Amino acid sequence: MRTTPRLRPAALCLSVAIAAALVGCGNTLSGARQDVTHDTEGVRNSATQAAAKVKDSTAAIAEKAKDSASAVAEKAKDSATVVAAKAEDSTKAVVEKTRAAGEEIKRVPENAGAAVVITPEIKTAIIRDPVLDDSRNSIDVSSHDLAVHLTGHVLSDLMKRRAEEDAQAVLDKRHPDYKVVNELAVQSGTP
Repeated sequence: MRTTPRLRPAALCLSVAIAAALVGCGNTLSGARQDVTHDTEGVRNSATQAAAKVKDSTAAIAEKAKDSASAVAEKAKDSATVVAAKAEDSTKAVVEKTRAAGEEIKRVPENAGAAVVITPEIKTAIIRDPVLDDSRNSIDVSSHDLAVHLTGHVLSDLMKRRAEEDAQAVLDKRHPDYKVVNELAVQSGTP
């Protein structure tokens, strides 16, 4: 196909614009994929750590119960009153250790759920926002300890506020206990 000299600059500009749009979309999708892979690894690590803590806590509780039972058996020879008091103290210690282990276990699914559910929801909201659709923006999202962290950089204060508003809208609707921590830097021009 031949083009006239007047059409060549227009065709070149159109080609450059299409290529830039495709690169921007690819970068955002690639970043989202990397973040999901990273977040999945974090979930796996959190679950492994929780399992180790549960195992350690259970062993400690069992050892404490064994020690308490031995003490109770020795004291039973001396008096029934002393035995009852020690058994009550031992039971309280086991109950407290069990409660503490249960609290530890509760926090693990919370962080795991945040990484697997909340982070992708917020990334999707940010990607869909036409105000933030600029290949020069780099917005990363991570969720843990009842907070959603926005890091990276955007081109303006408006875009920084808009990213926070998008994240807060998702949290208000589905995760009201979470807060947004906006650590985005504002960088004008090309990075």
